[in-house]
Amino acid sequence: MNKILLFILYSLFIQSGMYAEAPRPKAILQAHLHAASTNPSDIKTMKIHPGSTVTLQAEIKNVGNLPSAPGKVYIRFVLIEPLEDLLQSRTFHTESILLPSLYPGQVTVVKFMKEHQWPSLQDFIKQNWNMRHYQAVVKIDGEKEEKVIGYLPIFFSAYYYEGHHREVPREVKAR
Repeated sequence: MNKILLFILYSLFIQSGMYAEAPRPKAILQAHLHAASTNPSDIKTMKIHPGSTVTLQAEIKNVGNLPSAPGKVYIRFVLIEPLEDLLQSRTFHTESILLPSLYPGQVTVVKFMKEHQWPSLQDFIKQNWNMRHYQAVVKIDGEKEEKVIGYLPIFFSAYYYEGHHREVPREVKAR
């Protein structure tokens, strides 16, 4: 009896492997965001103080197995989901920069020129900065919708610091 049961289980195991779906080729992008102060004293201490201006950069990587199509990338500062798409949610938006086609495993660093001024503690609370975060957004040529591929929340104690970075692998059009 045990041999028959073992044979049936073994047969099912072999069959499931034969019909398993092979991973299909995809182009998948994700971004790691970083904010850096433009204030020389902040740069020395590696801390961002209230009222400082920051520049933003995105390290974008293709974690898929096909090259991505080219497109554009920008960073915006918005309320957290599900309020992110409300127009009044968007308080800051960098310039859009051309994003080249990325091969699997390839990384590119995009530095944005538009600076963002961080608020005083009072404005941090009044403007609900604790409910906002930066989002890296890509619009790939030939695709209808924009896709968020990374997040960066900002927190405050005695100074500002970056929260837990969250890369969001999103499938995009392959080249």
